[in-house]
Amino acid sequence: MSDIVIQLNTKIDRKTIHADTTIDIVNNYASEALPLNTFKYSDLSGSEKEALNEVLDKLTYETEGGAIVWNVFRTDKIFDLRSSYVRDAQSTETPTTDIPDGTAMTVRFEVAGFVENTYREVSLWYNEDFLTPDLDALAEIGITITGNGRDFEITNNLPCKVSFIKPGAVSDFYIINDVEQSQIIPK
Repeated sequence: MSDIVIQLNTKIDRKTIHADTTIDIVNNYASEALPLNTFKYSDLSGSEKEALNEVLDKLTYETEGGAIVWNVFRTDKIFDLRSSYVRDAQSTETPTTDIPDGTAMTVRFEVAGFVENTYREVSLWYNEDFLTPDLDALAEIGITITGNGRDFEITNNLPCKVSFIKPGAVSDFYIINDVEQSQIIPK
């Protein structure tokens, strides 16, 4: 067993860590020691914060290195993917590379039915317009969208479920951060 184990209970890095982030240290080596010591990120000195940020960068890069990271933010019927990026550097302090225009993703739209649900899977090409045959396929099940593969909106009142899926033919490493469907799609 390792001498030190770092366990992240949520994805956190120098962009998401904040003053109220709590850090637990479990002391298993001394029977007299308190088993758990908790402190806040704001309790650290500047150099301690920087050291922790470097450790977090290294840890998250082990998972995300080389990945296309899709960040899906939803507000009502608006889907915003503009903060998506390619994780091509260990440090999260440095600017990330934007996802190249035309990078593929599949979006599944599902509508509830009496006997079974109906769905359509359409191609999303980052920062490019949806294809007319895909828009027509969505219209067949009552879904209308406007926008493009960077941000789009469902413009009708039909309730539906929307999920994002890595296309089967794509060999890139994808991470999809979506509140509704948070999943890591491995290589």
